Amino acid sequence: MKNELLKMLLTRFSDETLYAENGLALRYRLFTGKGENLPLVLFLHGMGERGHDNQAQILNNGGAHLWAAEEIQQKYPCHIVAPQCPDTLSWAAPGMPELLAQLVDTLCAQLKADPMRLYVCGLSMGGMGAWNLAGRYPGKFAAVMPVCGGASIACAAKIGRVPLRAYHAADDPVVPPTGEMRPPFPYGDAPLYGSRLAVSEATRSGDPFAEYIEYPAGMIGEKWGHPHASWEEAFRDPQAISWMFRQSRLDLYEISCPTPGVWEISDSLNDSFYVVTGRDRALVIDTGMARGDVPALVREITALPFDLALTHGHGDHSMHCARFDTIYLHQADREMLFSQRFEGQPLPENSELRFVEDGDMLDLGGDVKIECVALPGHTPGSLLLVDSFHKCVFTGDAVGSGCGVWMQVPTGSPLSEYAGAIRRALARLAQLGVNGESWRFLGGHAAQRFQSTVSGFNPIAPDLMEDMAILCDKLCAGEITGAAEHVDARAARFGDVRFARYGRAEILYRTEQVK
Repeated sequence: MKNELLKMLLTRFSDETLYAENGLALRYRLFTGKGENLPLVLFLHGMGERGHDNQAQILNNGGAHLWAAEEIQQKYPCHIVAPQCPDTLSWAAPGMPELLAQLVDTLCAQLKADPMRLYVCGLSMGGMGAWNLAGRYPGKFAAVMPVCGGASIACAAKIGRVPLRAYHAADDPVVPPTGEMRPPFPYGDAPLYGSRLAVSEATRSGDPFAEYIEYPAGMIGEKWGHPHASWEEAFRDPQAISWMFRQSRLDLYEISCPTPGVWEISDSLNDSFYVVTGRDRALVIDTGMARGDVPALVREITALPFDLALTHGHGDHSMHCARFDTIYLHQADREMLFSQRFEGQPLPENSELRFVEDGDMLDLGGDVKIECVALPGHTPGSLLLVDSFHKCVFTGDAVGSGCGVWMQVPTGSPLSEYAGAIRRALARLAQLGVNGESWRFLGGHAAQRFQSTVSGFNPIAPDLMEDMAILCDKLCAGEITGAAEHVDARAARFGDVRFARYGRAEILYRTEQVK
């Protein structure tokens, strides 16, 4: 009867194959949930299910088919993909992690799944694969659930702040929860460590959301016939299931430290904002627009009192401004905080607005002073915030973030005016000793410096700003003509939008701004 039920479940998963450019072919089973914008669950099986029949990963153990059960789909509708690892490989074999990432990206687009709710879970070898994917792609998954698996120290240290729950039996003899393992399949030269030690390393390396749940000795063996079979318990646990489906990358932030005293925070929507600390106070520069408690996140970084400074008033940089008592911004962008709101964005009605202009200084104590340098164009009140102590320039969207400035937005100025503003800002930066060699330019969307059409890495720097002013001059003189190429639907919604570039500079603009 059990086998008949499992075979019936198998028919609910379509038989598919992904062919990759690296020559690998990956067979997989796909369950398509009912609804729109659903999460996608990637299930990785254990060593015993390797092969080419594209069935064992569904039929052999309590795994993918449990997520497809009717009671789960009614409460947590989702898509499920269960690939089958070839019998001579592992989930971490050369080329396999890239193939799994390609599979997730392909299905996410094909099924129109929610890219903020991609989950990976796995058992035994699959648990090791889940750890490995989380370490290789820390910004991809909203939750990771490895069961009776393990990870290398390097992998566990790289998962970032992703929510992770690892399950293991205390008396598992196949994959011990502690100790060093060297599996008989290609996981590289580094040894793997069981869940208890792997979670410890992830936590020590800065993941506040990594949890370890250990089943007491005797429990799993008595209930499921073998102490290695922790997945039978974990994947049926209502708390584990509800935990996973609660997670969203909209609640997650990545934190890095470009230089001592300065922290970069990136959200899941490609926004970047910053925290600068002085002797007496800290300053938060912009807020991003994902979910979560941004002031609480700042308090993880510093115990100093802090205020908020906005590089400009657009909602993707000011979503959480109402959570701050004091907000510094240019008066020309004030109206944006109250009229151009994203859905659910609260008004800063109880915040004190302090208006700053070109040349104003924000003193954080201990020689840390932030000077405001006006660079209107993207918005009329766009500012560069210059920190001479840490040698950082926070640019917001004033000159883009490495892959082009959005001047086509309704707040964008004529290009001739923008070119003049750039040159005035460059002159002030030169007076302050700012250069492109020893100074860091930190934009409002840090990942965009890797998304340029100019090169694979195109960071903001004075020479990019100089090229931007020349580009505007040439567009206004008719020496360069923009085209619709590289203008996606999101950028084109503002009218007759064109793209142009010169040197390291790229720009999106409306044709009526060429004056």
